[in-house]
Amino acid sequence: MKGDSQLIGNIIWVIYTLDSKIEGEKMKVQVIIIVILLISVAGTCDYNDNRLQIRNNSRESITVDFSDDTLLPERIKENITYFLRDKIASGETFRKNRHGSENAWTFLVQGSANKKLNVFFINIDTLLKYNDWNYIKENQLYKRKEYTLDELEKHKWVIEYP
Repeated sequence: MKGDSQLIGNIIWVIYTLDSKIEGEKMKVQVIIIVILLISVAGTCDYNDNRLQIRNNSRESITVDFSDDTLLPERIKENITYFLRDKIASGETFRKNRHGSENAWTFLVQGSANKKLNVFFINIDTLLKYNDWNYIKENQLYKRKEYTLDELEKHKWVIEYP
């Protein structure tokens, strides 16, 4: 990222400046260790987009999934545990985090087949009853809604269910 490049450039400049002023091998080794630590920390910056919120106005607990397609994505059975963990109880608002960029939700919409955020709402009781993602997908035991970027921004990235 641009910020990481600037940071590394600044670190190199500091090393160059210090190297010309440092006397003794022990001090040079300490500076090198500090620089390595700084570079490793700079490389671990994790960018996330946590603008999206789901507000559950229904009487049931739900979970949500997202896709760049209008079809519910394929998942392995172990993912059901993940979705159960991220349940949204009745009356609750849950912030969804997407990794990779501060604009990750925007990128998902722009890269989707229909240029919309495709959201799949699944009742927690359905997950518990069938415990089979493929069955839920094949029998369409979910509700799908789609949102344009304009709609998301108009509602300040809060999606109301139902």
